[in-house]
Amino acid sequence: MNHRCGEPREQRDQYPRRPGAVAMGIVASFGMLAMTASCSNKRIASDVTLAPLPPSQTTTPRSTTTSPSTSGSVPGTTSPNVTRPLTSATVKPPTSIAPSATTQPPAQTSIPISTQPNTAPTSPILPPTTTTPATASTPPTTKPTVPPPTTLPTPRPGPATELLAAIPVSAEHGGFRNNAFGGWTTDGAGCDTSERVLIRDSTATVKFEHNSCHVRSGRWVSAWDQSTWTEPAHLTVTQVVPLSEAWQSGAWSWSQQRRDAFVNDTSDQRSLAVIADSVNQSRGDRDPAGWLPPSVGQVCRYIANWLSIKARWGLTMDSAESSRIASVLNDQCPGLVVGSWSSP
Repeated sequence: MNHRCGEPREQRDQYPRRPGAVAMGIVASFGMLAMTASCSNKRIASDVTLAPLPPSQTTTPRSTTTSPSTSGSVPGTTSPNVTRPLTSATVKPPTSIAPSATTQPPAQTSIPISTQPNTAPTSPILPPTTTTPATASTPPTTKPTVPPPTTLPTPRPGPATELLAAIPVSAEHGGFRNNAFGGWTTDGAGCDTSERVLIRDSTATVKFEHNSCHVRSGRWVSAWDQSTWTEPAHLTVTQVVPLSEAWQSGAWSWSQQRRDAFVNDTSDQRSLAVIADSVNQSRGDRDPAGWLPPSVGQVCRYIANWLSIKARWGLTMDSAESSRIASVLNDQCPGLVVGSWSSP
């Protein structure tokens, strides 16, 4: 009996059996097993796609043709006129498939190559370094770090305009601290500096508290507004050049001893003044660019004292301060002369 490969078993069982085939059942069963194995091998071979061999290695498959079986042959053996490839039942699936001659290699990401002649170096070309021409720097808006010059104007009487021109103009230095300067010092008699100034400037006999140097009464004229007072409770003894202004003008570079001497400078009467409290508060720590005495008759005296203190202590001026004083000297105090001074 010839069974066709690929047909379902049920379909193959529909073929009629010859009479007497029962006697050959055992033999037929072995034949069926052989045929099933042959069909399975064909399916395996058909499912495997073999890589085509190069033309030089291509061979023509040989075929084996068997003669028709005799009547006594066992069903399931070699069928007549069946041509099979020699490798159909023994070929194993290849572990790798060689690419065909026309298979394109996988695409790869590559950097485009310039078609221009290779005249430039392969390394990246950096832009040429350019040097920006130096420009004038902006003048500092804060303080200088170099102490003011130590050369002081000649301590002799002279025109205020000449003394003003001799004082250096410089940007102010910041960072003022309230504790940068010391307080009033006390002499051997128990009187501090402010009490000594009240005693000095009183136009009447000074009265003291019992057994102390504390001034109780006298008569004082406020230097910048010409108001008169008999009790010191409404007055203030202050530096003509405020402490913060002195710091910004050069005292920032002084020793602590020199700063304390500036606070207590009684060696020159122009350094400390007795002023009404309200006037002193009105001035604050401003220089002549921001404040002048309310009494017009005291403006020139105030400017002369300011110039002598700045020159005597080697302090500087900022540009606004110097310009304002120059304007006052020209408009209100022409020909003003500043008296001489001694070194502090």
